[in-house]
Amino acid sequence: MLGKEELFLFTYISENNKLFRLVDDGIVECNFEEFSEILRGKMAKEVDLDEIFTPKNILASSLNSTELYLTGQYLLTEHQENKKITELSVIFLLLIYHN
Repeated sequence: MLGKEELFLFTYISENNKLFRLVDDGIVECNFEEFSEILRGKMAKEVDLDEIFTPKNILASSLNSTELYLTGQYLLTEHQENKKITELSVIFLLLIYHN
């Protein structure tokens, strides 16, 4: 599973033979030398995306994966995210009301 390694995301557009890289500020065009250096260097790490993106590794329940849930190492479905926002809003309002 991915740890805290830096993740390099590239895409290639064959129609115009251009390579792009996702960076913090958005998508930038990059050259093939940079891409090649990353692949050859220590920065490249082969990963099994099927293993990383299995539901057991990214979806967590507060009941059966408490540690993952508490440390934020999970993904929520849209329904779960909406429920979380609603519940946190209610808790926040209750805290304000009682103080």
